[in-house]
Amino acid sequence: MFIFKKYKNLLLRSYKVLKKLKIENKKKSVLKLTLLSFLSYLLELISLGSIIPLIFLILKKDQMMEYVNDIDYLSEFSYSEILVISISAILFFSVLKFFILVYFNYYKNFFFAKVQTSSSSYLLEKYLNNSYFFYLKKNVSELIANIKAEAERFRGFLSVLIDLMFELFVISSILIFLLYVNFIASVVFAFFIIFSSYLFLKIVKKYTKRIGEKKSYFYKVVNNHLFLIFKNIKFIKIFNLYDYSIKTFKEIDTKELKQTAKYLTVSSIPKIYFDFIFILSTIILICLLFFFFKEDDTLVIGQYLSIYGLMAFRVLPSISRIYSYIQQINFYGNSVTIFSNNIFSNTFRENKNNFLFKKLSQNILYEFSKVQFKYNKKDKSIIENTSFKINFGDKIVITGPSGVGKSTIVDLILGVLEPTEGKIFINKNFAKNFNTLKNKLGYVSQDLKLIDGSIKENITFGSDIKNLSKREMDERLNKCAATTNSHSFINKLKRKFNTKIYEDGKNLSAGQRQRILIARSIFNNPKLLVMDEPTSALDLNNSNKIIKNIVKFNKSMTLIVVTHHKTILKNFNKFLNINNSKILIKGK
Repeated sequence: MFIFKKYKNLLLRSYKVLKKLKIENKKKSVLKLTLLSFLSYLLELISLGSIIPLIFLILKKDQMMEYVNDIDYLSEFSYSEILVISISAILFFSVLKFFILVYFNYYKNFFFAKVQTSSSSYLLEKYLNNSYFFYLKKNVSELIANIKAEAERFRGFLSVLIDLMFELFVISSILIFLLYVNFIASVVFAFFIIFSSYLFLKIVKKYTKRIGEKKSYFYKVVNNHLFLIFKNIKFIKIFNLYDYSIKTFKEIDTKELKQTAKYLTVSSIPKIYFDFIFILSTIILICLLFFFFKEDDTLVIGQYLSIYGLMAFRVLPSISRIYSYIQQINFYGNSVTIFSNNIFSNTFRENKNNFLFKKLSQNILYEFSKVQFKYNKKDKSIIENTSFKINFGDKIVITGPSGVGKSTIVDLILGVLEPTEGKIFINKNFAKNFNTLKNKLGYVSQDLKLIDGSIKENITFGSDIKNLSKREMDERLNKCAATTNSHSFINKLKRKFNTKIYEDGKNLSAGQRQRILIARSIFNNPKLLVMDEPTSALDLNNSNKIIKNIVKFNKSMTLIVVTHHKTILKNFNKFLNINNSKILIKGK
């Protein structure tokens, strides 16, 4: 009963996920897959069933020819011609089955490839729509593994499920036929096979499930370790941590590969086991015929053995496959649970109820009203009972010691974080919602990364450039480069703005990377520009020049900057100093 509930739960989970996925012509594809599966099932039975008349035709020539002669359109054929017709029919259905099964598997595999792509895309969309808290609490390598590895195993589960249903239909039909041939012998024969299969399955079921869970866990641990190695490659090189990195990788990877080896070993056992069962079941059948049914006609025994041998030839590999499929379902079951939990989880659902877009006084852009923020309920408040206003055109600098919440204020302004208590009002005349706000917003921080692409692609990343002419594009790029003092190094490059940037900008200095990111933030000429430590990698002279240039870039633009550079303070009219969860505001 527990096993039934478990598989029922997995089926319901997979059905709900499949229902959620956006797949082109999904209903039509599922219907076609069902029809192909049914057609394959029929051809499997016909090709197998067509061999039985041939067996009887050979073993009971005279009796079978009497039946044939009673059929009008066959009565004129000789025995040899009937044999040729029978063999031709078997060949025809076997060839037809071959092509239909090849096409069925081709269609099935391509359909489930679509399922995997759609699953990965849907989960990525789900993650992207989660709140920022989600990323603060989750491991990036685990999310990547869920999007790729778990989605692949979910696809594997569905594919195996189809194969399992197909085999169950075939084997059920064969057992019904055998019951018709000889009820008692078939019951004993079927009971022995089913009981021995169940016993075998019972022994290894929990073991297979445990292997699947461990493999999923170690796969994510290996991914995370590799991710950390390559992200900290400079540190590893400086301190010569090669041996440590390789040793740790080997230890974790060995644990994962051990689970794979165990799984492959367990997967190989069914064939050996069911070969043994085939021999044993044949001996039991012979004993039944001789000692229970007292059958001494060797011709009749030959008929029974031929039929049961033929069926066992198909049934036992089928049982072996069914066991293998159940084993895979147990193995993939953990992934179905992980995947569906991630798809339907609303724990980190983005909720912006404390952000209100409404009409404010003409000159007010933002208004913080008694805002409090803490990352966890039990933690001390980072921002406490804070109220202040941001006016249109303000040039605001946020200062304070490290770790007091300067970046938190920025994230609250951007809507990335939501206040624990209090409200944040945004002037409806500036933006009606967050979708329209992003079109008027520019943002840069020291945590942002460059993408793999050219300098041009990095500056225009996130911008809609489809309608820009080449002239407009060049003007904007040159203006952004001039504002950020980037021309000094871009013009020295052979391909200028088309120069390829390696992963994370490895072929550029920290200052050059930062200037390209600042250029990206002003490419769309934003009405509100938020900068979190934008010049941390630049010298004081460059920092001053760039901030002055940005102020001149668009004088009506509202500018908010978090910085430790005191020399740039003269460019601002309002100062927010954060200390001990309180904000001290100076300026107009």
